[in-house]
Amino acid sequence: MNKSFSFLTTLALLLFLGCQAIAKTQKPSDDMIMILIHHKSGPFFLDPKGLAEDKSMRDPPGAEVSEYEIYMVPHPGEGAFTVYLHIKSGRYWIRETGGAAASDRFYGPGAIKDLRKQ
Repeated sequence: MNKSFSFLTTLALLLFLGCQAIAKTQKPSDDMIMILIHHKSGPFFLDPKGLAEDKSMRDPPGAEVSEYEIYMVPHPGEGAFTVYLHIKSGRYWIRETGGAAASDRFYGPGAIKDLRKQ
């Protein structure tokens, strides 16, 4: 339990210092934190493990950006990971942009309900 608390405290500090909410200025929701913890692979990187690349996505999935909680995790260089969580459905996507290869890839959708089972 002590390791979990330390991990969550460290993650919260990293999110507070190095991350920014794009669409909302409030703190990330519990569901968003669960996504970030599940997909975290380093202080600035997210691993889209378990999510297939969705080549059809160009913008946030769906019609209204206001229907999403959006959270960006900047990483060194010129890139970022952005998580799009559809609030009503609990589905989410991870977008990887920038970096050395100037990528722009969407992965997903994932489901919050699946993360709760793990």
